[in-house]
Amino acid sequence: MEVCGDYGRTPNARDGFVARPALARPEDLRAHFRQNHSYGARRVREALGHVVAGSRSPMETIVVLVFTLPVELGGCGLPSPLLNVRVEIPPELQRAIGKPYVVVDLCWPDQLIILEYDSYLWHSSALAVDSDSTRNEGLRDEGWMVRSVTAGMLANDAMRRHLVSKVTGRFGIKLPNDPEFDRRQHDLIQELLRC
Repeated sequence: MEVCGDYGRTPNARDGFVARPALARPEDLRAHFRQNHSYGARRVREALGHVVAGSRSPMETIVVLVFTLPVELGGCGLPSPLLNVRVEIPPELQRAIGKPYVVVDLCWPDQLIILEYDSYLWHSSALAVDSDSTRNEGLRDEGWMVRSVTAGMLANDAMRRHLVSKVTGRFGIKLPNDPEFDRRQHDLIQELLRC
């Protein structure tokens, strides 16, 4: 999925990645591998079914995968969200944050769900916290469910379960309530966080 993201990993960057245009589009990769029958091409075609273009960071990619991969793999099986999408806001919120719209990380507009990945690096200053809080409260006033996600929340089983239940509940989906699913999801997240 990272090849279709708007970032590239580098050890020289402060947070381990830099902004750059996507290296490929999912539809181009699908077209290429539809015609390719060499070793591994079938697995690539399967994996491409889970690609969502437009992620702006490795952690955004991880959040997307946790919520969209099939339940059998430890994901939540949700449809793909829109990534880094513009959401129009009412005039009073525009005045409060000084912008006519906001750009949100993950968005399911039909369900009025927004997930914002909050990195410890970029969301810890007083100004960032104030701006994020004002934006989120304003969006909640408009009926959106806005949830912050951190790496620590994903890695903590209880915190993750709470977040996942709120988001999937808004879709009317109930995930398996058994230790096997919890183990699959835990293992998936540990694997993704190691990448």
